[in-house]
Amino acid sequence: MLAESIFFSIITGKLRGKKIKTLEKVKIDRIYLVFISFLIEFISSLIIKNNIKPFSLFLSDNYFIVHIVIYIFLFIFVLFNRNHRGFLIILIGIILNFIVITANKGYMPVSIDMAVAKGFNEGINMLKDGYIAGHSVLIKGKTNLWLLGDIINIPPPYPFPQTISIGDIFIALGAFLFIQNNMKKI
Repeated sequence: MLAESIFFSIITGKLRGKKIKTLEKVKIDRIYLVFISFLIEFISSLIIKNNIKPFSLFLSDNYFIVHIVIYIFLFIFVLFNRNHRGFLIILIGIILNFIVITANKGYMPVSIDMAVAKGFNEGINMLKDGYIAGHSVLIKGKTNLWLLGDIINIPPPYPFPQTISIGDIFIALGAFLFIQNNMKKI
């Protein structure tokens, strides 16, 4: 969702006569914190998906701590950049995702309704078997704060079908506004 938001924001800016080049002049503090958080999540996901033992067992048992570390990096990054338009909206999204993950012992609950309807059986089985790091199957009535989980389905024919959260929408909206605000006409 974030990648699409960035892409559409750049396209919107271009259609409004703004230049991508002006984004180079925007001062973003401590961007490396975002890369560290994504790297931690990416490596953890690969280890769990490929069941690389003993690391996959350790990560699965301690993913709550992994998620806390990831979110600490993201919170610090956003706080250092809160003066940019859009970053407070991004912070709201991060907080919403963090709340539901924390309420569910380190896992983002995911609705599998669309996946079942569209026959994405491999993804469902991977999620159920714990091979998708930091995510668990949402069970209404048993999942804490399930409304904040990944419950919003974006089905085909959308080229990148996915299930997202309310927090993801805030993050995408904040990124869109940040880019729109910083793309200028030359």
